Amino acid sequence: MSTPYDPTLILLGLNCQKLFGITPQPYDSLQVLVKKCAATRGLSNTPYDKLEKMLLDIYNTLSDDIDLDGGGTPTPGPSVPALTNLVAYWKMDETSGNRLDSSGNGHTLVPAGTVNMGSGRINGGAIVTGGTSHLGITSSDFSGASPFTAAAWILTLGSVGLSQPAVGHYTSSGFGNGWLIHHQSSDRFGLRLANGVGGQMDINHTTATIRGLFYLVIVTINGTTCTIRVNNGADVSNTFTPGNPSVQFRVGEQGVLQGTSNMVVDEVGIWNRVLTSDEKLALWNSGAGKQYPFPS
Repeated sequence: MSTPYDPTLILLGLNCQKLFGITPQPYDSLQVLVKKCAATRGLSNTPYDKLEKMLLDIYNTLSDDIDLDGGGTPTPGPSVPALTNLVAYWKMDETSGNRLDSSGNGHTLVPAGTVNMGSGRINGGAIVTGGTSHLGITSSDFSGASPFTAAAWILTLGSVGLSQPAVGHYTSSGFGNGWLIHHQSSDRFGLRLANGVGGQMDINHTTATIRGLFYLVIVTINGTTCTIRVNNGADVSNTFTPGNPSVQFRVGEQGVLQGTSNMVVDEVGIWNRVLTSDEKLALWNSGAGKQYPFPS
């Protein structure tokens, strides 16, 4: 794997491999490493039993969706179909050129500037960098009309300016209109909203992110209720009614805020309804992600 991941977990995984004979994998979370070690409980009688007990104690503080008696991978979250009212889904696996809509609805994303492929959360992902590089489409399906859900895996490569536009349908002309997922210089994801008559709101996720790691960002707008969720965290909500912009839906540069994109964007989906909490958790899939057509 070329994508960076937590060096502390790598070190823990290597030590647990020596002590317990487990097989650590790239992107193993703490929960997964604990599960693998816990699967050896009762099978050892070594000076490292205290460490094994400590890992089991850690397990007891973690979520209940880890099956200690299963195999070496985390038990997935609920397998809830998210196919209904899917407007578009881009896997971003193309090495260059257009990114095809896997939903079959024909909403092809066309590159402007240079958009390369890098390591995505699942297979490849689109690298959007610089002031003008982006993927865009003009379609009434992406007017921002309520209700809708937008989801994407996003990895930031570094800070460029005050904010990095990621996914949205937003214009800064006049007073601004529409919605935009962006990554801020504070290393927090936010949902920016504008109504075209001077009203604007930012709904910011409360947890800082780590550059070089993928995060699942899901936003929903339903009437005046607007939410953002990162990974399997809680929804952060506020009330606002964004306006409908007259510009493209874009992945990458939006010509707004004070920054330019420097990120990898993968697995982008748009639904013209609000996904349930279980559906969001299913897309998260214990951090492994789930690609259309979302198999169980």
